[in-house]
Amino acid sequence: MWFTKSQAKKCQRAHLDSTRNPVPSRMVSNGEYMPILQTPAQKSVEQKILTMGEENSKRLGMTRREYLRTSCGMAVAFLAMNDVFGKFFSVDKAEAFEPAAAALGSVPKGTFIFDDQLHHVSDTWSNPIVLVLRTTAAGFGAPFGLNQQMIPWNPALVGTQIDFASVSFNNFLKEVFLDSVTTMGLIGGAASNPGEPAVLPADGMASTRDRVNAFFGSERLLSQGTIFPSIGPITPPAAGELTNLEEMERQVEVNRIVSWKGYPIGDFVAVGEGRLTYPWNVDDPVITYPVWTKSLELGIKVVSLHMGLNPPGMTPEHEDHGHPRHLAAAAKDFPQLTFVAYHAGLRPFLDDTSSAQQLDASIAAGQNPPQIDWVTDLAFLENNFRRKLPNVMAELGTTFASSVVIFPELTAHILGQLLKGLGSKRILWGTDSMWYGSPQWQIEAFWRFQIPDRLREQFDYPALDDRAKLRILGLNSAKLYKIKVDRDSEDASDRLSAIRDDYQVFQDEEGPARSNASYGWIRAKA
Repeated sequence: MWFTKSQAKKCQRAHLDSTRNPVPSRMVSNGEYMPILQTPAQKSVEQKILTMGEENSKRLGMTRREYLRTSCGMAVAFLAMNDVFGKFFSVDKAEAFEPAAAALGSVPKGTFIFDDQLHHVSDTWSNPIVLVLRTTAAGFGAPFGLNQQMIPWNPALVGTQIDFASVSFNNFLKEVFLDSVTTMGLIGGAASNPGEPAVLPADGMASTRDRVNAFFGSERLLSQGTIFPSIGPITPPAAGELTNLEEMERQVEVNRIVSWKGYPIGDFVAVGEGRLTYPWNVDDPVITYPVWTKSLELGIKVVSLHMGLNPPGMTPEHEDHGHPRHLAAAAKDFPQLTFVAYHAGLRPFLDDTSSAQQLDASIAAGQNPPQIDWVTDLAFLENNFRRKLPNVMAELGTTFASSVVIFPELTAHILGQLLKGLGSKRILWGTDSMWYGSPQWQIEAFWRFQIPDRLREQFDYPALDDRAKLRILGLNSAKLYKIKVDRDSEDASDRLSAIRDDYQVFQDEEGPARSNASYGWIRAKA
C-alpha cells in the first residue's frame, strides 16, 4: 500500500467489515489515495440496505446475505441510495421482490461491455502492498488519504479473505468474467520503477491475455504494454536491460499488444519512500515525443496514461506531471495517436470530501461549469474540445466507483462535464478491477445512473441516455480497438456463454456464489 505509517493506522482492511452490501456504503481505496470517513448519508444508506435486506429476505425465505447477493438485493441498494441522495438511479420498488422486474431494470442482456482498465497480481508477486487496493475497495482503511470514510465501494468484498489468491489470475477470471457481464477487457499493470519487480510485468499481461482467451476459446482479453520514457534519454538502462525504445520494439514483436500504459508521475511506492520515480511529461519534445514517434512506427496508436488520482505528499511540481493539460500539445502534434486519460484526470481523490466542498463552493460562486480538479480541465481542454482535440479520451476507472457511493451529485457533474466537453463517443468504461472486486455493481450503477433534470437545465449538461451508456460501456472501445460487435452471431468455439450458464445453475441450486467482496482499505479513524 502507498500510505504513510500515520495514515495506515487510520485504516483497516475492507474485507473485515461485517456489512456486505451489493453497492458499497463506504469509500474503498485502491491504495493510491486516502479514503474518507463514512459520511452520515452513507451510514443512512447502509442502515436502509441492511433493514430492507433483513425484512425482504424473510419474505423470500432467504438469509440477508443470500438476498443481498441477488439482483433484488442490488435493486434495494439503489432504492436506499435514492432515498438518501435523491433520485440518481433508475429503479422500481417492485425490483426488491421480483427477480424478473430487477432483470428488466438491469443492463440489457447481450450489451457489449469492454472494461478498459483491468488488473490482477502476477503468480510470482510477493509484496503485500498490492492488497491495499482490495481492502480499500472493501471499505477498510485509508492509507495515503484513500477512502477516509471507509465506504465499501464493493460490499461484495467485505468479510472475504484478502490474500494473494484474492487478486490472482484464477479469481480475476471468476470475478470479471463469471461474476459480472463484462464481455471483453484490457489487462494492464501498475506503477513501478524500471528494472524493479512489477505487480504484473509486460510479459505477464500478455500471458494473462493468452490464458483467458485460450480458456474461453475466443478473444475476451487484450493486452497493454508498459513504457518508461526516461530510460535512455535521461537514465541509462541497468546492465542487461533495454532502453525504453528498444523495449517497446520487443513488446510489440513478442507480446502483440494493442496499447501502452504509462505513469507520468512515476512509481507511487517510490514517492512514498522518497526514491527516484522517473517522472515525465506527455508533451516533452525531448523525452516523450520520440516515444510517440516510435509508437506510430510500431503501429500502436493508443496510449493510456494515469492522469490525476495522485497520492499525497507530492510537491506541486511533481504532481503536475500527471495533469491532463499536458495532453493538449501532444494530441495536436500526434493526431494519429489516441491519448486516454485514465481516471478522467480526477485530482487527489475526495480527501476529507474536498472535491465535494470544492464543487459546492464553485457553484456558489456562479461558475459554469463548476470546477472539479482536474476533470473540468480535461473535459474542456482547449475550448471547443470535441472539434479541436478529437484524439483525447477519458476513462472512468476508480473515479466513477468512488464518487457514486459517496456523493452521486459529484458523479453527475463529472459525467455531465465529460459528456458536454468530450461527447459520449470520447468516454471509455473502466473499473480498475480486480482491486475493487467484481465490476458487476459498477456496471449496474452506471446503467441505472441518471443526471437529474435540474442539473442538466442549470449547467446545460447532455442527457446520459441509453445510447450514450452503450457507447461508453463498450462501443467506443470496440471502435478504438477495431473489434467487431455482432450480437446475432454465435462463435461455436466460445466457451464463455456455456460456462456462464453452468455457473448460473450452480448459483440457483447451491445458493448465490457472488462474493460481494472488496479488497481495498476503508477509513477507521479520523
